[in-house]
Amino acid sequence: MLRDDRGIALVTVIMMTACIMAIVTLVAYKVLRSTTDSVAVKSKAQTYHNANAGLENARLILNDQYKSSEFWHYFLDPDSDPNYSGPATDPDQNKNLFLRATGLVPANFGNDPDLSIDVFVKDNDDGDGTNAVDTDQLILVNVRAQRTDGAVTMIESRLLFDDSEDSYSQAGGGPGKEHYRNVSGIGDAANLGTSTESFKLGD
Repeated sequence: MLRDDRGIALVTVIMMTACIMAIVTLVAYKVLRSTTDSVAVKSKAQTYHNANAGLENARLILNDQYKSSEFWHYFLDPDSDPNYSGPATDPDQNKNLFLRATGLVPANFGNDPDLSIDVFVKDNDDGDGTNAVDTDQLILVNVRAQRTDGAVTMIESRLLFDDSEDSYSQAGGGPGKEHYRNVSGIGDAANLGTSTESFKLGD
């Protein structure tokens, strides 16, 4: 009888140990998952805020260089810029393609070596039949902020130059941005029904 009790006690101890190990493993997994999620959310938030900051920086430079860039002609068609030495560009080859605009965001913007910010521009459909020239002082600017861990935010905004005040403003006026599309890992991107692949960006 004593032997049977010892057997039952041993089985009970083994089962309790297994249950405790399962609980410890589950708790450890939950803690690790929570930490990983927190890091991911922080990384995505950084891309979101840096994309917005990049857009503001691009707006400032576009304002300053509106006339010196031949009314954004150098940005919309880099081949037209006498100082451009990159690959040939044809903004009318693909009407939906945004062309990369250099110099609108300084290197290491945001002081984060794991972050890259790229700016792309495209003329809106202003009825002149070409994307190489702007005729209504309205262009589309796309900013992509991306971290090495894969977090990415892309913001597309319609920007308007107001020559009556010699200033540059968001279309629609006021401090708020008029976003056409915004894709990021932040919650507001979930309802957009689009993905980063839907943005047609040139290299």
